[in-house]
This record gives sequence, C-alpha cells and structure tokens, in this order.
Amino acid sequence: MRFVFSAVYVALKRSVSVILCAIISLSMIAAVFSAALPISKYEPIKVALINRDDSEMMLPLVVNMLESRLGGLVKAELMQSDPPAGQYAAVLVLPKGFFESVMNGENLAPQLTVNASSSFEGVWIGSLAKCAASVISNAQNAVGAVNAAAIDAGMSSDERDKVIMSLNAHLLNDYLTRKGRFESVTLSAGGNISVGRHYISAAASFFCFIAAFLLFAPINELKTFAIFSQKKVGCLISAVINCAILAIIVTATAAASVGTAHDIFSVGFIRSALLLFSVLLFFPSVTNHSASCAALCCGSCLFQAVFGGAVLPEALLPDALATASHFFPMSVFRKSLADTVYHCGFSDCSVLFGWCLLLTVLSILCWLRREEKP
Repeated sequence: MRFVFSAVYVALKRSVSVILCAIISLSMIAAVFSAALPISKYEPIKVALINRDDSEMMLPLVVNMLESRLGGLVKAELMQSDPPAGQYAAVLVLPKGFFESVMNGENLAPQLTVNASSSFEGVWIGSLAKCAASVISNAQNAVGAVNAAAIDAGMSSDERDKVIMSLNAHLLNDYLTRKGRFESVTLSAGGNISVGRHYISAAASFFCFIAAFLLFAPINELKTFAIFSQKKVGCLISAVINCAILAIIVTATAAASVGTAHDIFSVGFIRSALLLFSVLLFFPSVTNHSASCAALCCGSCLFQAVFGGAVLPEALLPDALATASHFFPMSVFRKSLADTVYHCGFSDCSVLFGWCLLLTVLSILCWLRREEKP
C-alpha cells in the first residue's frame, strides 16, 4: 500500500502541468465565450399590418388571433402608413375593398412585402408567405362557394353576411389552431440549450479529452516502472487513483468554466467525471510513445468534434451523422456536462456507462498483458 501511495504522489507531481493547463485553457474558453456569445433573450419576429380598407373588422381579428395563438413567435403591429424600411421582417397591406371582396367572393389579394436583409430570414418568411397565401386562397374559395350557395338558396343580404362572417371566423381559427393541435415551439440548433451554451460546453469537452494526451508522460512512466519492477497491479492501482483525481479536478474546472459548480457532487457531475476518468486512463494505456498517443488522442478528438455535433450542432448534421453522434464519447460527455450545469436533461446514460466499461476494461488488459523488459 505504501508503494501505491508513493507512486500516486510522484505521478500527481508530474501531473501538475496538466492541471494548470486545464485550468488556464478552460478559463480562457469561459472568458472568450462569455464575451463573444452572450446569452440573449429570443425576440419575436415583428410584422407590420396596414389596413387600407374601409372596414375595421378583419384586421383586429387577424392581429388578436396571431398574437394569442403564435405568442412569442410573431408580434403584429397595426400601422397607419408605411413603416420605415428595415424595422419589420414583413409588411402586410390589406387593400381597399378587401373585406367586401371576401364577403362577395371577389377575394382581392393582400400585398406582402418581405425584408430580405438577412438571406435566411428572407427565404424563411418568403416560404411562410407562400404557404399562407395558399391557405388563404383555399379559404376564400370556400367562402365564395358558400356565398354562391346562399344566393341560390334565396337568403337575404343580412343572412348571407352572418353566415359568411361565421365561416370566416371558423376558417381562420381552425387554420391558426389546427383545431387544437397547434403548438408553438421555439426552435434552437442547440436543442434545449442556447447555441452559446452549446458551443461553450463543446469547447470545454474538447479540452477535457485533450488532457488525456497531456497525461501521457506520468502514466507512461508508471507503465515502464511496472515492467521493470513486475508490480503491474500496484502501478495500475496508482494510475487509476491518479486518473480519478485528475478527472474530478478537470471536470470541476470544466463545470465552473461552463456555468456554475454548485452541483459538484450531483449525479451528473459524478457521471461526467467517470467518463473522463476512463478516457484519461485509456489513451496512455494503449500507446507506448507520445507521438502515437498524440495521433490517437488528438485525431479522435478532432473527428468527434467535427462529426459529433461540436463544430456543427447535431440538429444541422445529416441524419446519418446526427444518429451516429449520439454514440461518440465526447458528445455524450458534452451533454452530460451541459446537464450538470444547465439541468437540460440527459438520456444517454446507457451509452455513457457502456463507454466507461469498455475503455476501462481495455486499459486494464493493456496494463496486465505480458511484456518483456526493454
């Protein structure tokens, strides 16, 4: 036991540079992302509505239904004249005689102007406008058919107005609410956390995994000493304790850089530290030279960052890559770390513990395999 603690002490002394490098790197990540990607509140799209028709009935109805059913996504503002350019994402103008044309089936088309200062926004609003125009056209055809049927049935003008008004209200309400099945959801490429939080979690995870390469020297020295002294089990225990201590320190530093470290003894923190421990033990265990460790560790980290949702969020990846990324160790660690700090939910526990078991078993096998003294 004395030998184990002595080996742990020596390895930790050799690992001080790893701890300092992790703390400095993760602190720089926190500072850069805090300045470059502030967490801002989502602002709804502003749409201006201008009514040039003599009737004042249709416009308030449209505004009320939009803001009640699409609250938080679209903000409709009534305007008396054309607004200044660039202040609204879209401007909808109801022409003179619009209400009467809807009632009699003439169906005058409203004018829609889209602000395409942002190409993405312009394409999105343009597609939305085409869809809305199609729905309005179908609704107006229905109104025209009902109006024609009412005339054939000999209804008076007042009776037809009441029927068509009721029909218009039902059509508009059914479209906006999807008959009760409509739900407003704010979309984010980062899933249930903001893009800024996604990227700071991804950067912290990348540097945590790179720490496995920085830990190569002290663990490799333990391996070499194990071959000479034939005390493989004692050296392995020392390496396990050393990696466990470093995993706790690095994970706590990552959690503090990403957000807050008040949940340091939570299940999420222990889960993240356990996965990082298996990674820190694995790379130095399966390689014998710093060059091979650098190639294996850095290469796998870069691969997982590019194709595992760190550089480009998983929501924007092709379907095959998005599915595969759920099984990448760095992606699992990123999600677990984000859940530890932001409490955003974590559902990949089986994948995480599977990687912990696999990497730890492979590391132990590499330590206990028979090797000749150099």
